[in-house]
Amino acid sequence: IYSPDEMRRILAAVDDEALRATLEIKAFSGVRTEEITRLWWVMVAEAEECIRVPDAVGKISARRVPILPNLKARLAGYKSEMKKDRVAADWALANSLYHSWQRATEKAGVPYKRNGLRNSYITYRLIITDNINQVAEERGTSPNMIKKNYQPRPAISKATAEEWLAI
Repeated sequence: IYSPDEMRRILAAVDDEALRATLEIKAFSGVRTEEITRLWWVMVAEAEECIRVPDAVGKISARRVPILPNLKARLAGYKSEMKKDRVAADWALANSLYHSWQRATEKAGVPYKRNGLRNSYITYRLIITDNINQVAEERGTSPNMIKKNYQPRPAISKATAEEWLAI
């Protein structure tokens, strides 16, 4: 997973607003890369403080992903003109978006970690909520998959998780 400091460095290295928005949504909501490439700004319901992931976009089923305060503040900084089409309008495929993120991490001097943004969010969110069922439902996965892939590491403090969710 990424540390809060690594994430700050990655975001600081990104000049492209559209790319930064995809990174922020991925890192601070845990939405899958494939879902981001199919996500439209109209589904990012800032006033409702959720991202509506319909069946056609989600991997498993429709769900509502909460927009936490740090992501809400970041999204508010983007002009409404940018929030018209697909969130990842410049990237038709998850693979092309992944490569753009990889270049951003390299520019920041941070090693790219496959699934690191989603893994980070799920790990930190699980530490904060201490509710595996809630986190599984929000992420469109099962508690068993979280136990297998994302169970928080004991060395991560609640303060670190809170720091991630305050970036």
